[in-house]
Amino acid sequence: MIGEHIHWYITDRCNLDCGYCFKPKFHYRENKSRNVSLANILANSNITKVTLGGGEPTLVRNLAEVTHILKQGGKYVSLHTNGLLLDDNLISELEVDDIALPIDSIDRDTQRELRGKPFLATIDKLLHLTSTILKRDIGLGYHTVFTAINHQEIPAIYDFIKKDGFNYWKIYEFNNDLALRTVFDIGRSQKKLRAKIQIIMKLMGNGSPIKGYTDCVLAKFLLSEQEMKKHNDRRIQFVSRRDVSKPYAFLDNCGDVSYYTWLSGRERRVAGNIIRDGYQTIQKYLQEVHDKGCEFDDKTEDEFWWASFGDMPIWARLLGGNYFHEELEKIDPDFLDDVVELSELHTKRTYRKSLLK
Repeated sequence: MIGEHIHWYITDRCNLDCGYCFKPKFHYRENKSRNVSLANILANSNITKVTLGGGEPTLVRNLAEVTHILKQGGKYVSLHTNGLLLDDNLISELEVDDIALPIDSIDRDTQRELRGKPFLATIDKLLHLTSTILKRDIGLGYHTVFTAINHQEIPAIYDFIKKDGFNYWKIYEFNNDLALRTVFDIGRSQKKLRAKIQIIMKLMGNGSPIKGYTDCVLAKFLLSEQEMKKHNDRRIQFVSRRDVSKPYAFLDNCGDVSYYTWLSGRERRVAGNIIRDGYQTIQKYLQEVHDKGCEFDDKTEDEFWWASFGDMPIWARLLGGNYFHEELEKIDPDFLDDVVELSELHTKRTYRKSLLK
């Protein structure tokens, strides 16, 4: 069912300032009564899973009440937290099915660069947190953002987290489009804006034409995914920006439900308001978006072209013939074999993912 899972940005407040964050700007600050109202709407809908994120959801004062309402409604509740405020007491109060924690590196300097120095407190207590979560029969998940500065650490992270067990580990390709959109939406001083953009550019790792962009983040993402397959561990899931085949729904505290698909680029379009329209009406809209795909409207046709061709490296367009000869001429012959290898790997992955849609 389209829209059976919703990601609720229950707050836009956060106690970190991660370089790759793409939390949306809220037009309505969360409060206890609004949280309860939205939780009851979700509990009485045909949604099956609610992911609580933000911002940082553990900053919400009545989070335990919200999770209780959702569980009373029979929903699967997943909490995505940076772990700074998570402790034994809070874990015991929350009625959740799984808790997902971030880990982007086992190197403290790299982790500090990605999430800031305060996050190291979560790393220091990570083993205790995961032990407490598992002892309470709560599912344990990990999230990693795959960037140009931590891509080589995926095997080491796996060796670290597999010691005590986990239920799932999702490795997300860095989404620079959403990160850049967030920077401009939130608004910063010119100095902070420039610094933030520099961080995002560093995380992007665009690659070089002379190497046929075989050194870009997406290339490293595909090669890392291929390498990790040797473990034959179904708990590991690499999530590319273009893997979102069905509209992924987000709820904010205005009640607006926006969505993201593989061709959305920097924009999350609003499908409706859950308070005003009801969720069934929104689901019908999301179903139409899914069914019509790039033919939904003129805007999605442009988005489709950009997502398929305009924003993709030459090796991702090679077998389809969607490239300029000038692009090939720029590539050093020493990298042509790598270009062909990535082209074939990308094509196989795209086909495999299409069978799951």
